[in-house]
Amino acid sequence: MKYITSDRLSGFVFILLSAAYGYFAQQIPLDFFSETEVFNARSLPTLIAIFGVAIGLTLLVSQATPATRIAAQEETGADEERPNFAYGPLLLISLIFCYAWLLPLAGFLLSTSGFLWLSFLTMGERRWIRMILVAVALPFAFQWLISSLGIYLDPGYFGSMMNGASA
Repeated sequence: MKYITSDRLSGFVFILLSAAYGYFAQQIPLDFFSETEVFNARSLPTLIAIFGVAIGLTLLVSQATPATRIAAQEETGADEERPNFAYGPLLLISLIFCYAWLLPLAGFLLSTSGFLWLSFLTMGERRWIRMILVAVALPFAFQWLISSLGIYLDPGYFGSMMNGASA
């Protein structure tokens, strides 16, 4: 029986990264007034680190073996040949960099809608109506929420040009 699988190895790496994140989260300096508070600057990073360790432990003790994966592939009929290198994650990372580059230029609504739509395409979603509805409705709902809270989001270079403001 093979004890070291890719799931268990990735779970171990995830535990190490989450533990390091938790350690550095405890190094966040606190103000005098927030040291006694229940929720402070360390609370959410510590919670994220705890959840990360829990997910890593789940991966570490999981029973998914290559034999059960092969059985699941045969059951679902996913037996087509896959390329040796998965370009999806690399494409998603490049989309994240493009999104960060386009955000100041195109503004939040346009760049987020494009990012979501292209991410759906990259991940294999082919239901066009759902892709378009989510890619358009989600940024508009978030923009409405942020505006309702009184937080200003810059419309971007092209958005300010469309409103008549000079650059």
